[in-house]
Amino acid sequence: MALSRKVKRSDRQSPDSSSEQEKAVDPSEDQPIQSTEKVHESLVTELQATFEVLDDQNSFFSEYSIQLKSKEQEAEILICVLLSAMKHLVFVLNKAKSIREEELMVAVHDSLSFMLFLFSGADVPSRRSFLNEIADVVNDHFSNFRFISPEQTVLIDPRIHQAEGISSQEILEGKTYAVIHNETLKTIKYAEIIEK
Repeated sequence: MALSRKVKRSDRQSPDSSSEQEKAVDPSEDQPIQSTEKVHESLVTELQATFEVLDDQNSFFSEYSIQLKSKEQEAEILICVLLSAMKHLVFVLNKAKSIREEELMVAVHDSLSFMLFLFSGADVPSRRSFLNEIADVVNDHFSNFRFISPEQTVLIDPRIHQAEGISSQEILEGKTYAVIHNETLKTIKYAEIIEK
């Protein structure tokens, strides 16, 4: 008899109360495990740590991380892109002691090309300064070669830019870094660019 009474009581529940129970267990209503602010902060912290691996004395990178931190949510995709590119670059530079300098130059050039590919069309804050700083960091690992950002200048420089087939003189964005030989000043790799 006790069981039948319980069933009858449940039968008397209003439709509203059952929908409230469904809402209570609806997983779509669950709170996120981490707030977006926490995720953003952890991404910036990881990026800062990666910058420090590249160059722990570089104040530009520290200020850059702070700049990205202040942008909060809209910068998260950019931070993920930066993390991917910087970690790849760190991985390549860690090979410096195990391979010849010319091989390292090719590997670093490929890594920087990957970075610029990820940056294509992105609203990268202080883009030109950032690319120049990356070149400076990379150049510390070489004695025979020097990397030059493709966006170091606003106008195309035929000494370092691949200018063939380019009708404009203005650079929209770079696709690859230029590499010159320190002793001969010969351009080993011309910077590819997208014209305005």
